[in-house]
Amino acid sequence: MHRILSGEIYNWSQIGGGGTAIQLIVGGPSQTLIEEHVLQSGHIPELARVFKVPRDAAYAVAGDPQAIGFIMHADKWDAEVRSVTVDGVDVTRTTILSNRYPYTQSMYFVVNDEDPESTSNLFVDYARSGAGQKIIDQLQLVGTS
Repeated sequence: MHRILSGEIYNWSQIGGGGTAIQLIVGGPSQTLIEEHVLQSGHIPELARVFKVPRDAAYAVAGDPQAIGFIMHADKWDAEVRSVTVDGVDVTRTTILSNRYPYTQSMYFVVNDEDPESTSNLFVDYARSGAGQKIIDQLQLVGTS
C-alpha cells in the first residue's frame, strides 16, 4: 500500500494486474493521514486526484475500475466501494478500535476542564452516552463503546 500511495507503484501490472495506470484517489482529510502516518512526512504523487469532499472521492472510485482510494471509514456513503484488507486485516469496528487495521485516525474532543457543567462538557457527556453513540453508529463512525 505504501508503494502505491507514494507513487512508486503506478501501474497495476507492477503488482500482477492488467497493464493500466493506477488511479489514486484521496478524499478530504485523509490526505494528511496518508502523508504523515503512511508516507512518514512524504507526499502523495501529483497525479493523485484529491477531492475536497470525501463523498466525491468515494463516487470517483466506484466509477473507475482502475482506481484505489483513501477515505475515512464513514465517507463511503452509498458508493459501491469496498474496504481493502491490509496484511490480512479487514476493516471492522474491532480492528479499528484495537488499531490492528493499520490505517486509522483517532479524533478527540477537547474542552476547558474548569467547569464540568459547561455546555461543551455536557455535549461531550452526551456524545459518550448511549444516545450519542447511537448517532455515531448511524453516521457510520466508530464510537468508543
